[in-house]
Amino acid sequence: MTGTVLLAVGGNALVLDGEPGSVARQQERAADLAGTVADLVADGWRVVLTHGNGPQVGFILRRGELVAPEATAEGLPELPLWLAVADSQGGIGHLLATGVDSALEDRGLTARAVAVLTHVEVDRDDPAFARPTKPIGAAMTSATAGLRAVEGWDVVETSPGVHRRVVPSPRPRRVVESAHIRTLLDAGAVVVAAGGGGIPVVRTADGWRGVDAVVDKDRASALLADALGVDTLVLVTGVDAVAVGWGTPRQRALRHVDPAELRAHLDAGEFPAGSMGPKVESALQFVTDGARRAVVTSLPRLRDALAGRSGTLLTARAGPGTHAPAPRTPTPGGPVITLPADPFPFVLDPRQVALLCIDFQRDFMEAGGFGESLGNDVSRLRGTIEPTSRVLAAFRSRGWPVIHTREGHRPDLADLFPAKRDRGSPTLRIGEDGPMGRLLVRGSAGHDIVPELAPVEGEVALDKPGKGAFYATDLETVLRARGITSLVVTGVTTEVCVQTTVREANDRGFESLVLSDCTASYFPQFHRSALDMFCAQGGIVGWVGTSDALLTALRTTTHEEVPR
Repeated sequence: MTGTVLLAVGGNALVLDGEPGSVARQQERAADLAGTVADLVADGWRVVLTHGNGPQVGFILRRGELVAPEATAEGLPELPLWLAVADSQGGIGHLLATGVDSALEDRGLTARAVAVLTHVEVDRDDPAFARPTKPIGAAMTSATAGLRAVEGWDVVETSPGVHRRVVPSPRPRRVVESAHIRTLLDAGAVVVAAGGGGIPVVRTADGWRGVDAVVDKDRASALLADALGVDTLVLVTGVDAVAVGWGTPRQRALRHVDPAELRAHLDAGEFPAGSMGPKVESALQFVTDGARRAVVTSLPRLRDALAGRSGTLLTARAGPGTHAPAPRTPTPGGPVITLPADPFPFVLDPRQVALLCIDFQRDFMEAGGFGESLGNDVSRLRGTIEPTSRVLAAFRSRGWPVIHTREGHRPDLADLFPAKRDRGSPTLRIGEDGPMGRLLVRGSAGHDIVPELAPVEGEVALDKPGKGAFYATDLETVLRARGITSLVVTGVTTEVCVQTTVREANDRGFESLVLSDCTASYFPQFHRSALDMFCAQGGIVGWVGTSDALLTALRTTTHEEVPR
């Protein structure tokens, strides 16, 4: 499983500014959004979908105001703002849930959507009640805004000549139904929740009471994401990425940022309170509170942003003077482990991970083997043995799968291409006799894995004729048969067999965490370059971490064996 994502979209995802917002139009846009959600499910994500309600709740209130003169005669009750929020949450939830169900069915997926009527607790003394700031309803001209202000609306000019009604927006303190939403998520549902930021309620001596306000959807989404322990919070907006210097010649998109940099831009006034400001604040809250990754992007670039190729990605990086996010306690029914890595924290599900030990063979790591015949200093690879043995012990103690690979050829060399045999200028070529038997030939002593990392009973050992572990082997079959989606990768050499295998894994949909101290090269500069290539461009091939980070995360977040 790729992980769990909370996708927060605005109410204007269904109603664009200036549109009348017909139900048919909202259904069309809900279907487009639902297709993206279903694609994420197909990619392996568990999805929580939250949404705004600014245009819709404004429509509901305006309808009530238009019939107000006849309300008494018709026996129509007054419609408070909190009930309009509830009405909009139910209506939008219906549109999204039916759209998602249809999209999932079209893709042959069995998951289904569940819309949860969600309440958010706020502080009755929040100063926001005295200072309305949350825009709702459709945009108005200056003339219309003047009329509405006379009727008692609070109206602000959101851009030159464009006006919106504003209402109180207190900060959310708790999502009341978060535990129940988590249960649905763990059961495999796509959950639509916290619509419109949730129905705002306060606790009284008599129980809960609705209050007239609209909670900011992004703040409520960050709060819910934290309570659920999701891996990634995505705040969908109308632009592809957060930018500083917006609308000026110095405009610059922010791609990969850390909290300190983003906070500095926020404090400098780069992000207006009525637009990008709450999204940036929510992203900072989510990451600073010990979560994994926050992404701000547009809906069309969503999948690229999740892959690190677009959008603004915010992570708390470990480094001098900073600390990695605190690992979360596994959620019931879906334990996950998070550890600091580049380009952002790596999340693995213990039920879907395997350790891959690539080519720790005597032929590569000891004197007299094929590596030395090429003129290499084999001692450069020996430093991988100790950290790899600790990782190996951790996997074995938990009963998690371990897969070893050995590069070598049939004794008759029928699987050895001349293009490989004739490369370089070794003192001995593949298949010729050396101090440990025939070089890179199965069955010879040099083909064996070094004793410190040798396979034990129950572990898979794959012989491969090429550099990549997927070529001419049944590795992919073994992984898929065991439900494995993530690989912790160790081995030699980094730029050859490890890199080839990780790229092959990426092409096949597997996620790889390469442990930098458990991999090595005869050439240190090649080792470093290969590691940089893995996590370049937002992790285009994989992640890079360390054995210490992995083992610390295992000790912190795993307290019992996970059934496999």
